Amino acid sequence: MDDDRTTLNTGDGPSIGRVILACCCVVAVILSAALVAPLSTAIGDAPADSLVVFKADSGSGPGGLGALNPGSKTSVGGGVTDDSNPYRSLDTEVHFTVESPESAYWRTGSYATYSGSGWEQTTDSQPYSGDISPAARGERMTYRVSLKTSATALPTAWRPNTVNLDSDTDLAVTEGRAVTASSGLDAGTTYTAESTRPPRNTDVLRTAGTGYPEPVQSRYTALPDTLSPRIASLTADITANASTPYEKAVAIERYLESNKDYSLSASHDGDDPVSSFLFEMDDGYCEYFASSMAVMLRTQDIPARYVVGYSSGELTGDNTYTVRNMNAHAWVEVYFPDVGWVRFDPTPGQARLDAERTAFERQEDGTYETPATTETPDSTTTPTAESQSPTDASTPTPSDSGTSADGSADDGTADDGTTDDGTADEGATGDGTDEGDSDDTDKQTPGGTPSGPSFSLNRTPVPGADVTVTVTNSGDAVSDRTVLFNGDPVGVTDIEGQVVATVPYASNLTISLAPEGERASLIAADIGPIPQDSDASFSVRDPALSVSASNDSVSYPLDTNASLSFVGSKVTASELLVVATVDTVPIRDARVSVDGETVGRTDATGRTEFTLPEEPGNVTVSVSRGEVSGEQSLTLDALSVRIDRPSIPLPYSTATVHTTLGNESAGGVPVSINGDRVATTGPNGSATVTLPLASSARVVAARYGQTSTTSVSGMLLNAGALFGTVLIGVGAVFGTAYRRGSSPLAYLSALRSRASALLDTLLGVLVSGAGLADTLLDGFRALHARLRTVVQGVVDRTIALGELPGLAAAWVTARLARLRNSGESVTERVARRAGVIDDPLDPEARTIRDCWDEFRGHVTVPKQASRTPGELAAHAVEADGLPAEPVFVIRDGFRDVEYGGRSPTDRSEQMTRAMAEIRAAIDDTDAGGDETDTEISGEDAR
Repeated sequence: MDDDRTTLNTGDGPSIGRVILACCCVVAVILSAALVAPLSTAIGDAPADSLVVFKADSGSGPGGLGALNPGSKTSVGGGVTDDSNPYRSLDTEVHFTVESPESAYWRTGSYATYSGSGWEQTTDSQPYSGDISPAARGERMTYRVSLKTSATALPTAWRPNTVNLDSDTDLAVTEGRAVTASSGLDAGTTYTAESTRPPRNTDVLRTAGTGYPEPVQSRYTALPDTLSPRIASLTADITANASTPYEKAVAIERYLESNKDYSLSASHDGDDPVSSFLFEMDDGYCEYFASSMAVMLRTQDIPARYVVGYSSGELTGDNTYTVRNMNAHAWVEVYFPDVGWVRFDPTPGQARLDAERTAFERQEDGTYETPATTETPDSTTTPTAESQSPTDASTPTPSDSGTSADGSADDGTADDGTTDDGTADEGATGDGTDEGDSDDTDKQTPGGTPSGPSFSLNRTPVPGADVTVTVTNSGDAVSDRTVLFNGDPVGVTDIEGQVVATVPYASNLTISLAPEGERASLIAADIGPIPQDSDASFSVRDPALSVSASNDSVSYPLDTNASLSFVGSKVTASELLVVATVDTVPIRDARVSVDGETVGRTDATGRTEFTLPEEPGNVTVSVSRGEVSGEQSLTLDALSVRIDRPSIPLPYSTATVHTTLGNESAGGVPVSINGDRVATTGPNGSATVTLPLASSARVVAARYGQTSTTSVSGMLLNAGALFGTVLIGVGAVFGTAYRRGSSPLAYLSALRSRASALLDTLLGVLVSGAGLADTLLDGFRALHARLRTVVQGVVDRTIALGELPGLAAAWVTARLARLRNSGESVTERVARRAGVIDDPLDPEARTIRDCWDEFRGHVTVPKQASRTPGELAAHAVEADGLPAEPVFVIRDGFRDVEYGGRSPTDRSEQMTRAMAEIRAAIDDTDAGGDETDTEISGEDAR
């Protein structure tokens, strides 16, 4: 082989025309690459790199596999001619299916760094090595994914713990805990995964606080210096009435859903898609909504990240979801302490689903069933009074204690319950000249004297909540007076008549003033250590302070019913976080008990963690502080395992193991047999196992601190019995052959022949049954046609009603005659078989019957009626010494005609010649015997 030969060489030398053509192609490629940049500005929205013929893969953009290959970088939005963007596609191609007990959003990637025009992953992935979220709090969920197209990212529900592939592909985990396969996965790949679903309880999220880990705070709140300051200003206005990160996230989510429309044809101008979307565009799709919400949250120092993947998909069966290209989606994850990352989706959901449904019905001509996902937090819950206008609608009317003081905020308050100068608004200005004076603070007693001081609160009093008390008298601020809560001093009013204090954990709050001129030395109450991350003013007391005997006070009833929310799996031996609140306010320093035994005290956010008992059953978790208390019963289900085994279990046979937790299937449970781990149950709580080579198998399912066992016994005994049965059967075959004078092989051949005859008989029965069915159908059709003719004749008056009895009698007579003829035919056939009457056989059939009868006369087997043709032939050859070939011709010919229904014409001549050969062999044998006898007699004579 000539290694120097190029593709342009031919047998006759180089072709000048081909060389010129190749050079022209090279020049065209170079010119097109050079013209891309200047032409891109004239093309409009088409990106320049979409026109490049050859380009290196930079790892950016959606990639060739759409959301199954998110890449390390991604832009936001694009031109309307960009058909490669998977997040604006309505193609119905199936990307994967999921078998899962509940719906979810299926993540394939997340991004931490916002560049101003798109998102990036800036840290390297780490090799996957088992459980990647061992400390995650939430309910565990097991599911199975089947890829229908190739992929480099494995769709998983947040937060993934384990991924078990059917192959040995090496996996990696990105900074945002997306699971990837650098070598790619082929269509048809199946894997089982387990995820921990974060809690969705609004009380848990609202009270989470801002104690972010430093790496989370610094990385997921970072923004480029070039970001427009208008974004932060707009976000501050939107979240002005929100006091917690959760309420701010809800406010931003609602704003985007309500103020922007959904459209897949949206595009932006310039390099800043978020600013364009917020201030210039009227509509957009998921990339715009998700990017904008993530950036807006970061302007408020709330950690957020941009996430891509797929929405739930179509519900196509029991616990089965079909996820298509058009389900590619982008959303936001927000970080909450003690909870982790929680999904928010600001894209208008109904508009997106309507677009998917329309596309599906147009392309697939079917119905699109979308599941209701339970993953999104309850964003429809109205933020609490802490973030809303604390008007009289949210403040209960206090009960007066001797005077008519008004403690509720007036309708004219600002959204935060204060006036522009920060004081609580009672409907009066500071100088007492407002017309509201006559309504609130200048009420007169019947004697005409002022009613005394008035108290107002900036919010509904709730145990543990900080409230601002404003004390006025005739519209003037009352300063330098000690305020009492339930008789305990809580502070001294400032120049504006205000004091901030914490509502006690009691059933009633009575606010009053200490005697004028008496100033208490306030001492911190004995309520335990004040949490470091809280600036709340706790109740204080001074035993030496005397309380005024006047009736200048106001009382409020307080809610004392504590609500308990749990974060984690409510299963035995698990770590559970309890969040205690009363009317959404955390209960601090409360005693937490499990079945009456103290397990901890709550912190500043109303939280504490404890371990559930290891034994299944019912447990009661209670929280109490002062007169505030609450409890909740939890049912800790028992783990159980059962095995569906064969009716006769044998070693190496397969069985199905089922695990349940209470009445529900339990997925992700390790299963061991005789101490060796053999499987993990799937989403439906089942796994297929192979029984070992042992007398018994002990099946153990262990999880949640519980162990459940079952067993399979007698496997070796069953195997021995089966083996013994086979040996006995084989011995019986050979013993019977030996007893009948046949070799084992001949006997086996006879058995095979009998089996063949039995099969022929069964086929005959089936054919007869089919013929009988056809006959019955023909009879029903004839009856139907006859009845239809008669009815039509009666309708047309061609048949008189009086003729009907005669017609029916004639039909019955004809049927009886037909049955009689059929019966006679059957009787004759049976009698012929029994030899009662002669069988008028044709000459060929008679020849075959005669040959067979003659052959039987030469066979020395007694009771030939109980023998098969094969047995008779084998005995004739082996015991009687008849020639094998003609014997087998006789045997096969008789079988084919008598049992197989074959024509005797082709076999009568063969059987005649075979019978002649048998006669000749018998004659030769007889002649040889006579000569031998003569010789023997002669010798004796000599």
